[in-house]
This record gives sequence, structure tokens and C-alpha cells, in this order.
Amino acid sequence: MSDSKTKPKNPKYLTELPKLDDPQRDKKLLEQVTSNLQCALHDYNGYSWDVAGLASKEIAKNWTVEKIEQVLNSGINNEEKKVLIDIADNFKEKK
Repeated sequence: MSDSKTKPKNPKYLTELPKLDDPQRDKKLLEQVTSNLQCALHDYNGYSWDVAGLASKEIAKNWTVEKIEQVLNSGINNEEKKVLIDIADNFKEKK
């Protein structure tokens, strides 16, 4: 079990939204959506953690907090899934 210390921990789905009065709310939401998108790309679309991580950071940079909350609260619909896959494919090709 010694390799668990050296191996980076894979992201986990984060479901609890930060409190409305949290001064770090925007930053936490961004981290949360990035982690959740990375998990979704990896789990459902079979991307490596590296590719999923790069793509999710790119997506999160361009989404508003409102959009992030909407996605976290309702899950990812088909149109958003297509966007995620397109972006992730883009990163896959660059590697």
C-alpha cells in the first residue's frame, strides 16, 4: 500500500455547493466544476486523467459561476456533453 502516497489522487465528484456567503465561493465553484468535469470526461468518455484535466480547466475558465451552478445542480445535458467531448478531443489531438 506504499504506492498510495506517491500516486496523485484522482479527482472526486464534489456535490456540496459552497455557502452563498463564503468569500471564496467563486474560486471553490470553479475548483468544483473543474473536478466534476474531469471525472465525467474520464468516467463516461474514457479520457485519461491528464486529457480530462486539461479540458476541464479550459472549460471552467470560460464558464460563468451561474453556468457552473446550473451544470452542477442539473447534471450535464447532451448539448453540453458534446461540447465537453469536442474540447477534450481537441486536447487529445495536441498531445
